Amino acid sequence: MAMLCKNCLSVGPPKMRRRGTLSLELVLWLCLLVPGLVYSMWRWMSKYKTCSACGSTKVTDFAPSPALGARRKSGNVEKQAKR
Repeated sequence: MAMLCKNCLSVGPPKMRRRGTLSLELVLWLCLLVPGLVYSMWRWMSKYKTCSACGSTKVTDFAPSPALGARRKSGNVEKQAKR
């Protein structure tokens, strides 16, 4: 599904990112099993979508409506009729 970025106004598929850092996850796994496991589970469950062009988190679903296409077509017909 396409996403619209409110920051750069690009339309395209989003990138999925995870919160936290891999380096901290590795340190917690080396220290003890339980904190590493909890942090890893939190990172895997806290994914979010970002813009593939600018990396902004201000993205929304974008689905062009069929009415928009019909409007454009009817506008072109009207312009041709005036000529």
